[in-house]
Amino acid sequence: MSINTYYTILGITECATFEEIQKAYRQKALLYHPDKNKSDNAHDIFIKIQKAYEVLSDPERRSKYDNDLNSYRQNIFNSINTDKTNRGKSDIENIQKQKKSPINKRSYKREKTSINSKNILIFICISIITIYIAYHANLFNINNHNTDTINPTQKIDDYVEEVAPIVEEVEDSNIYKNNHLMNGDSPFTEYFGINSYDDSQDNYITVNNGSDQDAVVILKNITSKKIIRNVYINKHTSYEIRNIPEGIYEMKCVYGNDWNPNLLFNGMKLGMFQSNVHYSSQANYKDYFNMFSERTENGISIPYYEVTLHKVSNGNMRTKKINQSDFFEK
Repeated sequence: MSINTYYTILGITECATFEEIQKAYRQKALLYHPDKNKSDNAHDIFIKIQKAYEVLSDPERRSKYDNDLNSYRQNIFNSINTDKTNRGKSDIENIQKQKKSPINKRSYKREKTSINSKNILIFICISIITIYIAYHANLFNINNHNTDTINPTQKIDDYVEEVAPIVEEVEDSNIYKNNHLMNGDSPFTEYFGINSYDDSQDNYITVNNGSDQDAVVILKNITSKKIIRNVYINKHTSYEIRNIPEGIYEMKCVYGNDWNPNLLFNGMKLGMFQSNVHYSSQANYKDYFNMFSERTENGISIPYYEVTLHKVSNGNMRTKKINQSDFFEK
């Protein structure tokens, strides 16, 4: 199973040197820069190239990314092995039951006892379409003597066109069940712009996602109104937002499950959770993050924070409910 990683985006190996990363970035950026490449997907590819370079050119962020990538691969491997083991046990149990059954005197082909839920949903939708077409075709036959202007083939085509999106929607929602991004991914870069970093600042905010939903966290500078980060954080994991430009920031969050990359906002295919979606922001300006470094008699005081996100009120950051428009406000 192939995974599209920051390494594959730049076309390099996972043991590439910093010089190789820089060289690959320059070549890819030149090839897909929107000012020079007018293809429809050049802008999207260019943003991915920028994000890949931001992470892989920073040794600390690259190390964190590599750890997350290896963990992700290990989880997939474990999931596949567990599924194979469970299927093997189920087959053995079925064989043993057949041997014990007194009526099993002939050799029968073993039928599959489980049907993929996706196929069930598609079958149901096709059945609905068939019934819908048959019903209206019958109405047409009954009323046919009253008019000669109705084209039954056209009517059936219209009905199929009406109901077809239902099948597509069911298929799409089923495909992305339990889907999620990797920690640190920035799904809303196309809308908010490229993330801002200040390597001279050693500050950070540690975000612990203690909820049962994944989250996308954004940091908004209250003075410039600019969104400087949008970060995906999986449920029951932590992530450090580092090298934040000096300023005072408000944090907003969207929680949910089953990430669907095809969902739209304002006509843009940004992606969004397709279940259990809710939005929140800090409830009080006193909770905003002051990321200004301060010079003291003991040296420079570097700001850092640690917050815990919860859907309920037992997190350590006081929040209030907001809507989608509030979250995406620029």
